[in-house]
Amino acid sequence: MRVAPKMARTCIAALLFWEAVGCSTPPPSISSAVSAAGASSGPGDSSGATGTWTDGTKLSGSVTIAAGSTMTVAPGATIAIATGTTITVVGTLAARSASPTHAKLTGGGWNGIVVAGGGTLLFDGVDLVGASTALDIQKGAKAEYDDGNIDASAMPFNVEAGGILTTQRSTVTRTQGGSQVAGTFTAAHLDYNSGDNSGIMTT
Repeated sequence: MRVAPKMARTCIAALLFWEAVGCSTPPPSISSAVSAAGASSGPGDSSGATGTWTDGTKLSGSVTIAAGSTMTVAPGATIAIATGTTITVVGTLAARSASPTHAKLTGGGWNGIVVAGGGTLLFDGVDLVGASTALDIQKGAKAEYDDGNIDASAMPFNVEAGGILTTQRSTVTRTQGGSQVAGTFTAAHLDYNSGDNSGIMTT
């Protein structure tokens, strides 16, 4: 869905464009049918845009932060993510949420965050709950994950060859599988509870 700039009216902080504009909308929901500034299901849509996921935002389907776009998670916001949802970052996804009011991306059986080549993830104080692969850092991508908790993930993180992940003062809990590192991984004060799983494996 594409709305001409003169017709678009912003009524919520997340800068969502709706077919029926008006300010009496429910909490923002982003799916394959609705595009947010900087987050869309169509390749290249909203390039260069910026936006914010506020508390109560719901994500479903395939959500992409386009190249040249920046999406920010509001401090303390809880973002509900539907089963099977993948967040792909080709632009920048950022958050800075002071403890103890961490932001949270949570759901049951969502796929996780894929930072694609050229993409950047800058998370400080964000908890990731229930993702299959919480952080997948691909070749040519950079990610910083600080002061957060990855919980109940089948693979807390996967750093592919040519990818870069740094983390400090973070925790991993209730893991359901191991993490894999083929790229560059730097950690300081990482509390990783692997349980009966393999922990962090390098290849």
